[in-house]
Amino acid sequence: MRTCRRRQILRVVAVAAGLALAGGGVALADDPPAPGEAPVDEKAEAERIAALIARTRSTDLETRRAAAVEAASEQHAGVTTTLAHLLSDPDPEVRRSAIEGLGKRTDGASKKPAAAALAGRLPRLAEKSEMKDELLKAVAALHDLAQPVAIKALLDDLPAIAEPEVLEARLMAVANVPAAQAIEELIDLLARGRRGADLLRRHTAEALRSATGQNLGGNPDAWRAWWREHDEDFDYAAAAAKRREAEAAAAAKAERAGNKGRKPPEKKPDPPPKTD
Repeated sequence: MRTCRRRQILRVVAVAAGLALAGGGVALADDPPAPGEAPVDEKAEAERIAALIARTRSTDLETRRAAAVEAASEQHAGVTTTLAHLLSDPDPEVRRSAIEGLGKRTDGASKKPAAAALAGRLPRLAEKSEMKDELLKAVAALHDLAQPVAIKALLDDLPAIAEPEVLEARLMAVANVPAAQAIEELIDLLARGRRGADLLRRHTAEALRSATGQNLGGNPDAWRAWWREHDEDFDYAAAAAKRREAEAAAAAKAERAGNKGRKPPEKKPDPPPKTD
């Protein structure tokens, strides 16, 4: 039975590899290795990935946790599918590793299914307050993936969210998607805002500022007028570069503030001189 299961896993890996090749995300077998790289033994690599996937399905918790951590750093298409399955693992540590791994996908062909899997998990995570940390990690992963497929899930039921941290994270994840849909959905959300929903309006306006580099406040008519003039020639790459600069500056500021608050280590007194 183990042999049969191993063959099934190998077939999954082979199919996933074929899909990745079709998407242009992996070097072809007859492509020369990059300078300084040793040629890859494709059979050995397939067996290694198959063994890793098998360990993620182990009934032993520690084995599964270790395999999930290892899988999170793998970019193989078959591993991306496995990480998506691990989002529903009963163990929170395994789920967290899966979320982090999906958020680190670098290949364009893997980013969309990774984002789709995380977006599909959001409603479940939002149901229980004890899963807030896991929810924020999933939203952060979607922010980094920046895929249009996640926009709808990120915006669902936003008026019902009372926690500023969650609200801001979801809106900023939408703002980080380099697509017209993200900007247009944020403008529509601003226009639909109810009176008294100041928190939602404020964070939506801030998300639009982050997405576009413009500061038009909470006036949806002003945003619509501006977007009509710029939607065809808007530079998404330049806006994304500005967001990365702002995020790096904010991180550096937070680190400086943290270091400032730390007490310097106390200097130990010199030991007394030895006497004969």
